[in-house]
Amino acid sequence: MAARFLAPAILCSPLLAGCQCGKSAKPSSLQDPPVIPIAPTTKRPALPPELELLWTRAESEEADELARLARAEGGMGLVDGADDAHKKIAVLALAYTDDFVGLPWAADVAIDKDKDLAQASAESFVAAIVARTTHRDPEDALELAETCKKWLAVAKNAKADATVRKLAGRGLRMLVDTRCLKLEDLAGVP
Repeated sequence: MAARFLAPAILCSPLLAGCQCGKSAKPSSLQDPPVIPIAPTTKRPALPPELELLWTRAESEEADELARLARAEGGMGLVDGADDAHKKIAVLALAYTDDFVGLPWAADVAIDKDKDLAQASAESFVAAIVARTTHRDPEDALELAETCKKWLAVAKNAKADATVRKLAGRGLRMLVDTRCLKLEDLAGVP
């Protein structure tokens, strides 16, 4: 008997007051919140002093300093630390990482309006692929697939710098044996 009286009480609950019978619209209190776009940060968070020192030394763009930074940060750390002031350093250091994590991001940088930065990104991509021709970790499969996809888009982008497209093609040809792309995919790539 109590169940008969409980059902109308639940149906008339204040939580469901905005509900309209027979309508598929959500009550205003249950609608999805609006999506608020978050602007990308242009300044990286504070780093521990030892990492800050490595980033500072890498500003010389000397290979040994870039390699030290790459070993300390790894691909993801370089991408995370690549604010506007440090983007070129991060791109150059990617050539010395042991993984493919930062290479898809480098493809995004390769279509940057700054021609020098775009070319540095493409040169690092090629250097990174050359360094990884003898050692590939099977756990890098997802990052490798994303790398191939993004760099193929750069190589085929008619609006991209010609040198960048040529370097992208060179690096991609070295990846054909990984099966992340086929030789036919490179048709029309300089």
